Amino acid sequence: DERVGKSGIRKVLFVAPPDADETMFDCPTARRGRYWNYPPYGVGVLATQLRERGIEVQIVNLNDAVLRGAAAAKTEEDFDFAAVTRDAVVSVIDDFEPDFVGVTCMFSQTHQSTIDTCEMLRDVMPDTALALGGVHISNSFLGPQTRDAFVADFPRVDFLFVYESEVSFL
Repeated sequence: DERVGKSGIRKVLFVAPPDADETMFDCPTARRGRYWNYPPYGVGVLATQLRERGIEVQIVNLNDAVLRGAAAAKTEEDFDFAAVTRDAVVSVIDDFEPDFVGVTCMFSQTHQSTIDTCEMLRDVMPDTALALGGVHISNSFLGPQTRDAFVADFPRVDFLFVYESEVSFL
């Protein structure tokens, strides 16, 4: 399909990390339905544009997966944060087999969760291109000190996208 372009990328997986990393997550709070769960709007916009170009797209919202996992666990001890996030990603990767993976990070509080997600993705898919974008990434590039610290936290990411990337991502 000539619409796919020179890259040869036919399948893109977008991943939204949990809004909190495992050390910040409180299972009882989740089980009471007291955590927020916003849809990953930015990757939704990108997904629409990619689909219009003939590229298949899947979106995995790991925050949603974690909240559903906590709610479904019979007890707090039965809930395994890391297993839930890994299983949610691996099941999609096994079925979808993406050529490219993009991770979004909206909030500074999600920084460690995003690091954990990128590391897990790189471990599961060592040879697949991995990109990172979102508001937190853009804000981290406002000054050299925050930029350098940010880049040092993501040594296994291949591409970084700042600001709205509807054009640059494509």
